[in-house]
Amino acid sequence: MKQLFVAIMALCITSIGFAQSNSNPFPRTINVTGSAELELVPDEIYLQIDLTEYDKKGVGKVTIEQIKQRFLTAMQSLGLTDKEISLSSASGYTNQYWYLRKRKKENPDMKATVSYWVKVKTPQQIDQVVDKLDDEATSNFFIAKVTHSKL
Repeated sequence: MKQLFVAIMALCITSIGFAQSNSNPFPRTINVTGSAELELVPDEIYLQIDLTEYDKKGVGKVTIEQIKQRFLTAMQSLGLTDKEISLSSASGYTNQYWYLRKRKKENPDMKATVSYWVKVKTPQQIDQVVDKLDDEATSNFFIAKVTHSKL
């Protein structure tokens, strides 16, 4: 019995020894820790332009359709194509509050807002776009995203 016990122990110890063998699972690898920087001048600048209906003195309400038509004509005069101008969102709001409900029923005044994304390539084109915008219709204008075409 003693010999059987010694034989089983020897077998277990050798099998445990073989189980712990260190074979290289990742042969021929090099680990490097570091960083790199590359400074690029952006060539894709995305502008978000929000256009809102407004009341013009003596004329009345300027509709969103008129504003959109003038905006798209102005952008096409700069050489921007339909691929570079995209509709981002459309919404509406009213300046009437709940306590002026009676006035709202007598004179409804819903204003529409449209947001466009315009893709330009240079800062000079941003200046040209700003010069062509209608000051009364433009409620918001900002650079939404800057990127490079080869990234």
